[in-house]
Amino acid sequence: MVVGNQLERTQERRRAVALARHYREQEGLGTAEIADRLGRSKATIAAYFYDPTGEKAGAVKARYQGICGGCGAPTTARNGKGDAYRYCKRCHPGAIARQWTRELVREAMLDWQERYGALPSSYDWSRTHARRRGGEALARLDAGDGRQRPRSRLCTEAGVQPKLRSKQPGSRLASSTASGWPSRTGSGIGGRRQGRYGYMFSEGIVVEPFARPLEVVRRVLDGADEALLCVAFVQQRGVNLIERQLAALGRGRLVCTTVFATTRPATGCRARMTEG
Repeated sequence: MVVGNQLERTQERRRAVALARHYREQEGLGTAEIADRLGRSKATIAAYFYDPTGEKAGAVKARYQGICGGCGAPTTARNGKGDAYRYCKRCHPGAIARQWTRELVREAMLDWQERYGALPSSYDWSRTHARRRGGEALARLDAGDGRQRPRSRLCTEAGVQPKLRSKQPGSRLASSTASGWPSRTGSGIGGRRQGRYGYMFSEGIVVEPFARPLEVVRRVLDGADEALLCVAFVQQRGVNLIERQLAALGRGRLVCTTVFATTRPATGCRARMTEG
């Protein structure tokens, strides 16, 4: 997955470099004009000409990194060149041993389903909520091998992604995992309340890194009468694509856009649906 994402970024950079050279050599445009054409900053366009493949920047970054003495993974820089950490976060002395892997989380979820007839929710594995409810909820959490259930990794390790409610009356929230796990029905993110024109549902969608934003928007708007979206992109052109997509569909409204200087874009969507 990581290799595929790196390949996509490399191909995108090559296309941008080729376009930048064409604009400068064939059309005689300056750096600022090329930046406007490509939707990049002037510093990025200058870097395209100085370091077309990105090898120079990679070499500079490598000089500041180190190699973990435990597992051989790259370590982060600290106070300059030649002063990187000797160990990664997992191998440094005093690090807490990892108790829950993805496989162990899946086994625990399937064991829970076999015992109680449904996959666990984050509330089921929360000791705080179990203490508040007491009785059977607390007994369920203490059953088994006695280890603390990984509530946070219910979503991260197992890849649980809450999905939107259906528009059908009386339908329930269904959530499934990106790895093809069986879906779980029950309460989840958001809620339901009586509105002026019927019931209104608000649900969140967790989107994996490097997801295609337009596909996420289509998925949200496919089952919603109206949607309010908050999106974050690396570049302004991503926001422009979303705005054009919403204008074409005519059912969504963009309430917040942010452009971050990062290589890991995230997209968050919140949809509002009504039942007539």
